[in-house]
Amino acid sequence: MRNLFETFHKHVIHPLWTWKDGEYSAAYVKEFERTQYLSAGEIRDLQFERLRKLIRESYEFCPFYKRRWDEHGFHPDRLKSLDDTHLIPMVSKHDVQRYADEMIRTDKTKDDLVRNMTGGSTGEPVVFYMDPERVTTRAASTIRHNRWAGVDVCTLKATVWGHPRDIRTLGEDLWDAFREKWIYRNVFLDTSSLDERKMMDFFETLNREKPGAFITYANSMYLFARFMEDRNLRFDYTPTSIISTAEILEDSRRAEIERIIGCPIYNRYGSRETSVIASECDRHDGMHVNAEALLLETVKDGKQVAPGELGEVVITDLLNYGMPLIRYRIRDVGTPVAGVCGCGRGLPRIKLSGGRVTDFLVTPSGKIVSGASMTIFLTANAPNVQRMQLYQARPEQVEFRIVKGDGYASETDDYIRREARKYLGDEVEAVLKFVDEIEQPASGKLLYCISEVSPFL
Repeated sequence: MRNLFETFHKHVIHPLWTWKDGEYSAAYVKEFERTQYLSAGEIRDLQFERLRKLIRESYEFCPFYKRRWDEHGFHPDRLKSLDDTHLIPMVSKHDVQRYADEMIRTDKTKDDLVRNMTGGSTGEPVVFYMDPERVTTRAASTIRHNRWAGVDVCTLKATVWGHPRDIRTLGEDLWDAFREKWIYRNVFLDTSSLDERKMMDFFETLNREKPGAFITYANSMYLFARFMEDRNLRFDYTPTSIISTAEILEDSRRAEIERIIGCPIYNRYGSRETSVIASECDRHDGMHVNAEALLLETVKDGKQVAPGELGEVVITDLLNYGMPLIRYRIRDVGTPVAGVCGCGRGLPRIKLSGGRVTDFLVTPSGKIVSGASMTIFLTANAPNVQRMQLYQARPEQVEFRIVKGDGYASETDDYIRREARKYLGDEVEAVLKFVDEIEQPASGKLLYCISEVSPFL
């Protein structure tokens, strides 16, 4: 019966419901399924064609871009190939905050567009606008990427999430509950605050509903998996896959989650501004970029780095003409992957290298250290530490914000300072600061590291 319903949902319920909402995406999904198998060269040709059109229209219709490009001596005629992209000035989150109205096309109004905003996990919430058609193409590319993990529109999904704005409160409305489960195919589990009773409720709900897949914050899923392990709990069914997004997925935690839950994890990279950016296929060898919709660069000193080198992620949304985001500094760090994936897709690949720009610590000599990875390691191995966060205001000093666990002693202080020296060297002072709690931002994401020192300026 479940297979029969899923077939009916995929071919009848989902198309009719998205058509009703003006978001019918079947044609776009079909196109994304086709273009993913173009050669790397054909995909670059497609990107350049879309970029050139976007650049010309943005120069003509967006006052912000015309002024900014004129100031920097850039004109659309200078763009001869994708190799010329570095000539285009980059755009920051601050630019979008300050000049959003001037980035909207003059032949459009806000009423013509769809408003959205970021969660502000970096302290820089951004309001932006999209063409209605861009909402549809975003949905289509997400469906395409989900299918790589064996997740389709008909698959019941457990969304293990922490951002209050994303959790649709069902309350006592039976229609809302019916729609969430049987049309949107979601079971929401709110991880914005967790305790033992709540996680046991999660487990019982999951065992009852038997979702085929999880879409989750990496750290929320890890905490829940550890809860199951510690209490010797096991599902009486086997999920198909876990899609991990929004936070750093450490290799050790991936292995633990897969072992405990019993299914593979597919890492994903996305953002509010662009929706899905890149996802793993079943080869798990880097993440395929959503390249037909996005031009992703990993840059240092404004130019693309070579495969295997670390760079700041800069993204151009090739399909949003209403309020273009062109060479947008999304504040993440990654490494391009050389060659073509064994799966046969021509889409370029990227590996995230520790997370956001703000997740990296920088020593006075210029050494770059993944603060998030360092924090996870220290928290896991430091005796009786409940939680830890690193903060760097200047290269010479890193503040370790520590929530003590039961039995915390001075030996732990010595351990943290000793391990910090291994990562950061003698030129950085480790300052230990003890706090009652570490505030979680509105985004619901767990921030392990906050650095005011950028390694890529």
